[in-house]
Amino acid sequence: MSAYEELCAIYRERLHITSKTEIVIRFPFATLLGFRLKTTQPWSFLAGPSGGLKSTILRSMRDIPDVVLGCERMGEGAMMSGFRGPATAKRKKTKGALCVDGKPPEPDGNPYSLAKELDGKMLVIHDASQMATPDPRSGNRLYADLRFLFDGEGDSKFGNVEGRYHERSKFGLLAGVTNEIDRIRSSQHALGERFIGIRFDPGNDDADAFAAVASILRGHDRWMEKLPSRVAKVISGVIVIPIMEVMVPDELSATITNLGIAASWLRTCPSKTHRGGFTAEYHYKPKRERGTRISSELIVVAIGHALLNGRSSVTDQDVSLAREAAWGSVQDKPLSVASILSAAPNRSMRELSDLLRFPYNTTRALIEDLTLTEIMEESRIGDERRYSLSPRFVEQLKRSSFFEGYTP
Repeated sequence: MSAYEELCAIYRERLHITSKTEIVIRFPFATLLGFRLKTTQPWSFLAGPSGGLKSTILRSMRDIPDVVLGCERMGEGAMMSGFRGPATAKRKKTKGALCVDGKPPEPDGNPYSLAKELDGKMLVIHDASQMATPDPRSGNRLYADLRFLFDGEGDSKFGNVEGRYHERSKFGLLAGVTNEIDRIRSSQHALGERFIGIRFDPGNDDADAFAAVASILRGHDRWMEKLPSRVAKVISGVIVIPIMEVMVPDELSATITNLGIAASWLRTCPSKTHRGGFTAEYHYKPKRERGTRISSELIVVAIGHALLNGRSSVTDQDVSLAREAAWGSVQDKPLSVASILSAAPNRSMRELSDLLRFPYNTTRALIEDLTLTEIMEESRIGDERRYSLSPRFVEQLKRSSFFEGYTP
């Protein structure tokens, strides 16, 4: 029995796991196991509606070695604060400055910055919804620190006894969010390009509610208390396997790389930062993101998924999870347009609006954005404008079978 099968058996004792929601188990643990590769630290989100098991699954990971269960609310200086604990020398106030015998004290206490604690570990935040709607001041500072730390180090200058603060810290990040993440990724484009993710829709099966009530009546609290240790025991049996022993066939490696490149096209769709507020004029023409970062993260997830299922080589099943992560890494609106036009090109704006079920003005702005980035192209039949995907982008989609198995 593979680790994945053992985990499913444990979770199904009290949770209503269906074919639509099993991705909530597969993706986080594949990300966690792939994180051990250390060459690329995946930053991932698990996006779905409330009550979709995200928090339960992520909280159950807390006893796994090298996992840090994070808090939902982080202040603007949480990652790199520039402060340390009290120095051993006695401090006294002199002319408003913190001094020891007339000299600034040596900050020999422990650093308060979370980045120091996270080095080499995986930060798991079971509900990052509050972080996904930050206020402009603290949010921009926190996201800027995250942006620097993604590459393994950050550098800041503070007006305190710490002075210049340089931190080397390379860690993974896994967060549960609602679909609100798309709004933040459109306004915080710099952060969005660092993440891959999975979106899932558990559907409106009322069995979920009945299963939840039944589990409470059968001692759900006691089961939840023991869950993290049981999950850690299963994963500990996989952690001892050298991750470098997992083979990635050249053909599948090329497919995953092309998935990342195709997703990078769609992630370049202009956001609120590219347009003016009232006039909606473009500030500048955005350049396409290169697919190197996302392709590396998708490879890591595929390797982790192979380990989770007890395989020594990446297979098409692992590529399928990487494909779902590529879909989830793109904002929902451009992804929906591309999926429709890949199946039925040469559509009018009104037809696209009806198929997408978006307001006409929303569809028009979206088409303008996708045309600007050369994902779409316009043609005319008489006086009517028609839209299709550009030949270059269509070719890129074919190389990876990007929409294979996709359902809007």
